[in-house]
Amino acid sequence: MKTITEIKVKVVFCKQCNYVAESAGELCYKEKHSLKYSKALKKFFVCKNCKERTIAYGAPLPKHPCRKCGVSNYQKTSMYKEKEGPKIGGETLLVRGEEHAKFMNSLK
Repeated sequence: MKTITEIKVKVVFCKQCNYVAESAGELCYKEKHSLKYSKALKKFFVCKNCKERTIAYGAPLPKHPCRKCGVSNYQKTSMYKEKEGPKIGGETLLVRGEEHAKFMNSLK
């Protein structure tokens, strides 16, 4: 999954609401909007500023700004998202241990 940056998916285009998604919304079904079904490439992107992930259907870059920071600065990424869990002991350990400022370089 780390090497996949785009996949082919079946998408729905609603002409009244003017949006593209993998499934039509409830409002479109209720009001019987004219829906067009087709296939498109689902591409994965990440914001360069805040690392927020987003997708785009068929377009080379997302047309909307980032939801988190509001900037349109995207970079293509894989569909795999790295897990950010708690750190284990070996990742937080310091080589020399924790140093205390009052004992460093003291001549007393």
